[in-house]
Amino acid sequence: MATDPLVQEEIKPTEATTTELALEYALMEKDKAELELAIKRVKENMAKIETRLLTKFGNDGVKSIRTKEGLVYLHHGVWASCSDSVGLGGTSWSWMVKGSVNSNTLSAQVRELPTDEDGKPILPEEVKEHVNISDKWSVRVRAH
Repeated sequence: MATDPLVQEEIKPTEATTTELALEYALMEKDKAELELAIKRVKENMAKIETRLLTKFGNDGVKSIRTKEGLVYLHHGVWASCSDSVGLGGTSWSWMVKGSVNSNTLSAQVRELPTDEDGKPILPEEVKEHVNISDKWSVRVRAH
């Protein structure tokens, strides 16, 4: 019998009956639902710890910590949204306007800008009133 590398369980040979395959499929569906619930719980717990860890990193002036499981570090993302695509269309950034503005393209453009002493992107005057910028700090892990 073959083994599925993700589930690590035996898979019925191709000569299995329809009923056997249906039962196996139903059991896998049950396993999948249990795993998805477990993942949901882990993500909820990670979100709670991330909030605390962001505060601790900030208070301690730390950007990363090496653990036996890998490097835990702060990640800073800058995201932009367009409050007025029509207004933005009349600026040097009009190449981004195609009926609407793709927020990934706009965010990438903003991340390429020079920053002020606080690390905030310096928007050109002509686009300031049309673009909103938000910071997102998160914790990430780089495994060994």
